[in-house]
Amino acid sequence: MIKIVSKLMKTPIEDLTKNDLTELVKQRVRENEIIEFKGQLPTKKGKSDPWLENQSRIGDYAKARLAEETVAFANKDKDGGILLVGIEESESVAHSIQPLPKCEKLADRIAAIFSDLIEPAIPKLEIVGIETDGEAGVLVIRVEKSTLAPHRVTSNNRFMIRRRDRCEELSVLELQNRLRNGSPTTNRVAEKLQERHEKFLAEFDSLSTPNQAFGVRVTGVPVIDQRFVDNLFDDDNINANFTPAPIPECVRAWGNLLQGLYGNFQNRYRGAREDTIRSQETVDRFSYCEVSEYGLLEFGFLCSSEFYTSSDSKIEPVWLVNMFGQMLTWVNKYREALKQYELIYEVEVEIVPRDTPLRLGTNDEIQRGFDEDHEKMNGIDSRLRHFAFPTYSFGKNDSIELLVQEFHKDLMNKHELHP
Repeated sequence: MIKIVSKLMKTPIEDLTKNDLTELVKQRVRENEIIEFKGQLPTKKGKSDPWLENQSRIGDYAKARLAEETVAFANKDKDGGILLVGIEESESVAHSIQPLPKCEKLADRIAAIFSDLIEPAIPKLEIVGIETDGEAGVLVIRVEKSTLAPHRVTSNNRFMIRRRDRCEELSVLELQNRLRNGSPTTNRVAEKLQERHEKFLAEFDSLSTPNQAFGVRVTGVPVIDQRFVDNLFDDDNINANFTPAPIPECVRAWGNLLQGLYGNFQNRYRGAREDTIRSQETVDRFSYCEVSEYGLLEFGFLCSSEFYTSSDSKIEPVWLVNMFGQMLTWVNKYREALKQYELIYEVEVEIVPRDTPLRLGTNDEIQRGFDEDHEKMNGIDSRLRHFAFPTYSFGKNDSIELLVQEFHKDLMNKHELHP
């Protein structure tokens, strides 16, 4: 019994078959804290769900009940759980398979509904239909314990939790305690970003004038703390699926602080890194990118003040926006390579001037290309001290273009640029 339940929880969901469901019934598996059976789509007494009649829509009652069961698993302190709709139970024991019509289409419809019905989105949620009789079969909803808990059902504002074999509502006191104590994920992400801040400060030691320099860091951290990749490298070369993606079209690339990075990654402990330092005796500037098997992604650019003030180039705001936009496209590429489409990232940008405030030049054409509301800022040299932007949450449904615009507005906010 334990083996079949473990298989249902751990096997890639697309590899589960009719035989696994048959074995579940054969072994008379009992409902418990991680598994729930429903013979049909939930309905009020004496009624049937519209899906059973014409497969065109799902009743509101079924939507809410399935969302509550899913949220209850996600809000648990460990393990998560799996909901199987189309498995009839008798006295909480799996009894028979009762196929639902067009189960794969049903799974797609439920996934779309949950994107609006569950808040915040559950990072690790999988929904499939397993055909057992033609196109009819069992709806399988599998969820891991969420790092963003507590979650709620938006249609009734209920926060649910799984207790033994039951789905129950969190009490007001329980909910207050969870919100007051904060999410462990929030704390972990904050700790990871603080760690990257400290490591970034250490990067300045590679420059010829570490105390007269400035740097820019863009870091993406997944909200789930797990190892996603066993090895980033194929033979001696990094797998191209995990390397940075090109700058997105929605960002105009008139300048790029990451020039010189060509995919020559070096193997690091559970990660990989490339930088533009080529064993020079004097290093006046360099850029780097770094990726870990745990999903952390980072760009960095550091430059000595002497080189910066003596060169004809200016640090245009669009260059910083380019780095931010390129990080978002890298996150998308990484998620696609892992097939972890629901994975949410927190993205942070940090600007560190070591000696004097950093001077940001502007360019009329560039600024108009982003936001005409800031055209009045053109021609102004803004002095930017050590600045930590708010973290930007980036999920699968978030628009790169809108996030880029949000970052650009934060960057160009006149009050923040003139402390």
